[in-house]
Amino acid sequence: MLPIQYRKTEDISLFDAVESYAVRNFGPREFESIKSQIQDLQDYRTEIADMDSLDDVLLMEKYEKILLDYYIGMRFLEKKFTFGSKEDTVKLAFPWKDSQTNEKIKGKGSLQLELNSILYNLGAVMNNIGVYTPLEGDAIRDVSQKFQEAAWLFDHIRKNLDGLKPSERSHDFTVENLMFNSTIQLAQSQYCFFKKAESASMNPGVCAKIAYQLKTFFEEAANYCKPSKVLKKGGFLSNTEFYITYYEAIAHYFKGREIKDGAEDNGGGMGKAEGHLKFALALINKASTNNPRTESALKDRKKNIKKEYEDAKEINKNVYYEGCASLDELDKIESKNYTLHRSIQVKLDSEFPGGENFEVFLPMGVRKLEAEFHQEANQIINQNVETLLKLSADEDNFLTSFGLPQAIYSISNKQEIPDDLWNRVSEFQQKGNFAYLQSLLSGVKLNRENCLNLVQKCQKSLMDEEQEDAALKATYGKSWNRLPSTSLNSEMKSRIESYNANLQKAMETDATVESNVEAIKPKMQYLQLSRNELTQQMPESKSANTSSSPCIANLEEAIEQLNNLKREREGLIAKMTGALSSADLRRDLFKVNAGEMKREKAFSSHLSKLQTNEEDFDTQQTKSSEILSTIDDNMISFTELVSGSEDNEKTQFFKSIDSGLKVYYDNMNLLQNGDKFYKQMYEYLTSLHLYIVDFVSSRNVEKDELVESLGGNPAPYDPGNW
Repeated sequence: MLPIQYRKTEDISLFDAVESYAVRNFGPREFESIKSQIQDLQDYRTEIADMDSLDDVLLMEKYEKILLDYYIGMRFLEKKFTFGSKEDTVKLAFPWKDSQTNEKIKGKGSLQLELNSILYNLGAVMNNIGVYTPLEGDAIRDVSQKFQEAAWLFDHIRKNLDGLKPSERSHDFTVENLMFNSTIQLAQSQYCFFKKAESASMNPGVCAKIAYQLKTFFEEAANYCKPSKVLKKGGFLSNTEFYITYYEAIAHYFKGREIKDGAEDNGGGMGKAEGHLKFALALINKASTNNPRTESALKDRKKNIKKEYEDAKEINKNVYYEGCASLDELDKIESKNYTLHRSIQVKLDSEFPGGENFEVFLPMGVRKLEAEFHQEANQIINQNVETLLKLSADEDNFLTSFGLPQAIYSISNKQEIPDDLWNRVSEFQQKGNFAYLQSLLSGVKLNRENCLNLVQKCQKSLMDEEQEDAALKATYGKSWNRLPSTSLNSEMKSRIESYNANLQKAMETDATVESNVEAIKPKMQYLQLSRNELTQQMPESKSANTSSSPCIANLEEAIEQLNNLKREREGLIAKMTGALSSADLRRDLFKVNAGEMKREKAFSSHLSKLQTNEEDFDTQQTKSSEILSTIDDNMISFTELVSGSEDNEKTQFFKSIDSGLKVYYDNMNLLQNGDKFYKQMYEYLTSLHLYIVDFVSSRNVEKDELVESLGGNPAPYDPGNW
């Protein structure tokens, strides 16, 4: 395991730049409402510029929190303010250096450079925490997950490279380097499983498979490393090649031990055991490293492999009399992957604390434009989402009608959770497990409470103003000759009632989902387990093995293709909904409000980005029809093949896993829709509340002028005494 160097940066005057922009465009009083939050972001940025520790775990855990909080804050500001180099923007330069060459990056004015650099350092910090945390007890699991999250982060940055200008890219922001880092993280996570398996004296055959997968990961990493002169020059390639040899040797060592331990029961095989151990010894003798942390472990490995080889050789010579198997005669070692990319998207999308204080920075005209755009965009999005979800539902119903995929799983004699099923379970675990539902539920409750509080504020503001107006009318009589509040605020009251009615309907759905979340928890008991634990829970096969039939291979491939289509749909939905809150949209609406861009041009430009997805929908429908047709064509052969051989106990086991996944995603979709509803409703209510505040303020100015003209100064209005 090796530490990853951070991207270096200098401190910047974030506070001053935001203050200058906010005061110039909105006023000093408005800036006061967000001053403390901007100061927090400035403090975070200063600490990020001073990051230097690669081995102090406690300090790096602090780095991790600071980087995440700063990223969330700056992503939020991106949607509220315009960053750039011109005078009418938050004028800032973001100086960064390449983490490998220390060269200054030429492009400095892009917030995308800042955000991606923060994510790179976050991935590096996660890696370094894992590298320097002692692998003992529960720490092994925690470190493995930390590496998985870092793997996802580096891959996430790679996918977003298109958002950077050529001048903002550098050696560490190449596809090769990011994929190298991501793959190394997976290898280090897999090592945690290997260490746990070896420490627990697990079956040598399992250890051989885990070690062979480690070798495979390092081979992939080496392929990314080779095209990069910087990585080769930095010693990364030679280090990676060492681990390829090292773990291939260990895999053959454990394979040799597995065969040696079973030779007596199997009535032979010691020649193959000797061959695997001989090859392992040859490989480990070729491996060399200059890393002092690895030298001691390498020395012990050589000693153990040599001892095991000599022991097998001696037993074979005196007991089995088998020839030592050549390299071509050795058993193939299968890989066993226990790791994955663990998404932290939920963390990155967390709410910025105190975000409601920034609503004043959105002019009423922009709010109105945004609401109009959302209304048009939502019509497109809702129709498209409905189409995509119906496709998924139709596919699920089609599979269920044939008892798939459980019927395929149940006839296999392979005592391991199928890859297709495990991929879906691991996706569930990546999304945050049952805890993600609970966090979504908490978020919905909080957003709902915020909406209800705003409704009360709106109602109280109008009621207080209305009662004060009536009190002044009673005091001055006919002389109080302005229009009564009741004739002016009816439209606002109507909007409040409409919003409140929608909230009440949503709350009825919330109550159902809230009761569901606790009720479905027992159905997800299997989904909490690791692949190894699931395999142990799986009932043993009782029927003959028929899994080698061509129709089964065709069905398995078709089902995997359906699962991939569903993943693509999730991406399409996320892309569409993300367009509603993009910084580019907000920037263009500001231009429309300032008269610098036509409304039609701005709307058509951003709505067209949603319309271009029609080709994707057509492709989805075509692919879905083709795959379902393939399944239909193979079901006659499959039904004949499995007639009377389906294992009901295994079928029920797999059905319980699928049932847990279904109720999880059903309720997750309901909660995500609820979260989206309340966030949108909060924007509408905030806009209405600011409109009411402006209305009350204008009425107060009018009131003060009228009172002064009437030459009277009535006592301040007290709603409690009216």
